[in-house]
Amino acid sequence: MWFVVLPAVTGSTPGKRAMLLRVTRRGGRRAGPVALLVRNGVLLSPLWLTWLVLDLDHWDLGNHPERLLLPVALAASVFVVGVWTPLAVLLDDEHRAPYERLTRTVNTAVVPPGTPEQAPVTAPAEKVLKGQ
Repeated sequence: MWFVVLPAVTGSTPGKRAMLLRVTRRGGRRAGPVALLVRNGVLLSPLWLTWLVLDLDHWDLGNHPERLLLPVALAASVFVVGVWTPLAVLLDDEHRAPYERLTRTVNTAVVPPGTPEQAPVTAPAEKVLKGQ
């Protein structure tokens, strides 16, 4: 609810708002609840899959071989979130995570109204080279 309903209504969670960020679509529109559900489902998948694996009362693979899929899914989600995502962010030109590409969402900086544009700072070395 925290990661889907609140951003769908306000555009960001309190943590993102504190960092002046919000989740939007590529064109700047607000991300919808389905995109937010998929985005956070992938991002938080190691947590909820770990909970499912630990919640199993007993491992009876003879009668329930489908329970073997939970540890496999957990390993895959840990790989996606822990290995593939950081590498994709570091090596991609747009620095976007796989779950952002999947849902076509991005973290967008929120510029408060009335914030003045900052002029580029001229380094002292440039002034010396220009003879100033």
